[in-house]
Amino acid sequence: AVMLERMAETLDRKVLLFVDQLEELFTLGHDETTRQQFMEAICSAADDPRIPVRSVFTVRDDFLGRVAETELARRALGHIIVLRSPNRESLREILTSPLENTDFRYEDQRMTEEMLDAVHGEPASLPLLQFACRRLWDERDHDRHLLTRETYHRIGGVEGALAHHADDVLDELPP
Repeated sequence: AVMLERMAETLDRKVLLFVDQLEELFTLGHDETTRQQFMEAICSAADDPRIPVRSVFTVRDDFLGRVAETELARRALGHIIVLRSPNRESLREILTSPLENTDFRYEDQRMTEEMLDAVHGEPASLPLLQFACRRLWDERDHDRHLLTRETYHRIGGVEGALAHHADDVLDELPP
C-alpha cells in the first residue's frame, strides 16, 4: 500500500489496484502470514478516503469466508458488491461474439447450445466455458476457419476439457 501511495504522489494521479481471482491467494498454497499481509495491504488501500489509492478485488463466493480472516478484510468485505453468474443469453453472447471479430465460426451452431446445457446451473459456468473455448480455439481448424465438433468431442466437451487437461498435467509429472 505504501508503494502505491508513493506512486500516486509521484504521478499526481489516483491509483487503482485490481486483483482478479483473489481465491488464488489460498489455492496456491501461500502461508497464513503471507495471506494476511497481502490482505492487510490491499484492504488498507481500499479503506482510507484521504489517500488516492483504491483496491478492487474479485473472489469466488465460496472463498468469502476465508478472505475474511483479518479484521481489516472483514471491514472491506462490508463494501462488497455481489455479481451473479451470467444468464444463458449472456453466456451465449460470450461464446459467439468474440468470433464475430474473426473469420472463424463454430462448425455446428448446436455446439453453443450444448455447451450452455453443459453448464446450466453451475456456479462456475463462466470459467468452465472459458477453459473449453480456449481449448477449442487452440485446436481450431485453420484451413476451414472452424471450431470443430470433432475437437469438441476430443477435448471431452465442457465437462471433460478441464479433466483432460488435469490428466495431461499429471501424466507429465514424475512418479
